[in-house]
Amino acid sequence: MIGARAWRAARSVALAIGAALACGPSAGEEPSPVDFVRADPYPRLVIEVDAVEGLSLASDVQAALVDVVEGLVDKPGGVVVIVDDTLPRAHDGAAWSFAELVDLGDERRDLEVDGDAIKVHVLLLDGAYYGEDGGAHLGLAWDGGHVALFQEGLMDACASGKGGRGLSSQACRSAELGVLAHEFGHVFGLVNNGAPMVEPHEDPAHPGHTDDPSCLMYWAYERGEVIHRIADAVDAGTPAEEALGFCGPSLADLAALREG
Repeated sequence: MIGARAWRAARSVALAIGAALACGPSAGEEPSPVDFVRADPYPRLVIEVDAVEGLSLASDVQAALVDVVEGLVDKPGGVVVIVDDTLPRAHDGAAWSFAELVDLGDERRDLEVDGDAIKVHVLLLDGAYYGEDGGAHLGLAWDGGHVALFQEGLMDACASGKGGRGLSSQACRSAELGVLAHEFGHVFGLVNNGAPMVEPHEDPAHPGHTDDPSCLMYWAYERGEVIHRIADAVDAGTPAEEALGFCGPSLADLAALREG
């Protein structure tokens, strides 16, 4: 997730979602966490994936992401992934600015869906993004249901993990899932970002994130920590997916938002 100041800036620089779409929230409105989480008025959720040439989301990661999302939201009409556009390579080894990401998201979030569906837009990108503290992000989420996965950077981190030995391809796919799940958590209002907290658990040093280092919504999980956590699980013989999960307070926040 972007830092709190950048998140607020996003609201002023991002174009309103919906004006160019055939459906979704009314023109001039951005979808809110409530829209993404509750069944009414959108009983279906569509995940639109646009990927830079040469990048893709493996079928097992797509299926696992759907499983994760279905466990977090109330969408009786289902959750589906649709791979849409192939994007030209533009940032080989270069850093994205936040304004560039917002512009790309607004330009490419163009998949038309029926009026009973709401979309989350996922970009699989080359290049890198650096936060306000200078740290490299593996993932990012911003207003209106936009998510970026810096997949090449994640692959490089996987290749250099475990003391340079690298993680298995399956472990790397689990890391992709972990980063995406973290960012979807932000889209759904975690932490204290549209989903009110049932009990206080926001990290004051990292707004929008939990204070529990073992929770997937901890700030480090959009950085390289997800790679280290997966590597430790692999070394311990633990299934990688079991090393990544939403903690009780985050799940309680989503349950309260779902149930209204």
